[in-house]
Amino acid sequence: MIAKLDLSGVLLGWYLDTDSVDEPKVTVTKEVWQQAIDINANKYVDGNFVFEDLRTDEQKAVDIREQRNWLLNESDWTQASDIPQTTKDAWATYRQSLRNVPQQETFPTSVTFPTKPAGE
Repeated sequence: MIAKLDLSGVLLGWYLDTDSVDEPKVTVTKEVWQQAIDINANKYVDGNFVFEDLRTDEQKAVDIREQRNWLLNESDWTQASDIPQTTKDAWATYRQSLRNVPQQETFPTSVTFPTKPAGE
């Protein structure tokens, strides 16, 4: 099996053993290929296939906000008029924490999403 790479080690594709794949390339065993597939490897670094998040910070920020918005939408029901106040309050705190995710110091490279209130 041949792994075709770009000059920075980004994995471009897998090929059966062939001389028609230009450099840079790496010949791998079936076991190494399977390990790379199992971890969704997308880069070859220091002799190992690894997964590296290749998104830009802007792309990460968009993705995180989309996830945050989905979680907010999923919890809209908790603020309805017929929901007990204790439940509303717990979920209101959670929802505010979701809104604060973009203000985390390490946003967008690393964020911690709040935990949903217990029992829900």
